[in-house]
Amino acid sequence: MVIERSLVTQMDASVMDYWGTYALSDGGRHERSGDALFMQTTIPHCLFNSVILSRHDPATVEAALKRTAKNLNRWDSVEA
Repeated sequence: MVIERSLVTQMDASVMDYWGTYALSDGGRHERSGDALFMQTTIPHCLFNSVILSRHDPATVEAALKRTAKNLNRWDSVEA
């Protein structure tokens, strides 16, 4: 069975939308950049505090993780 690229895109978007709603709760942080979603919640579990990427190669994943680290530093300085 061959899965079309459009189906993969729709599945990725569905996963991002589902998990991303948790970050919209009080105390949560939610940032979407292209095909990457950074989410942080008050729930102490990795499923609720993560970066979700879709359709990326390793170099793109690494770049997204670096952006996320930069955003964490920015958010931490705002809270202080």
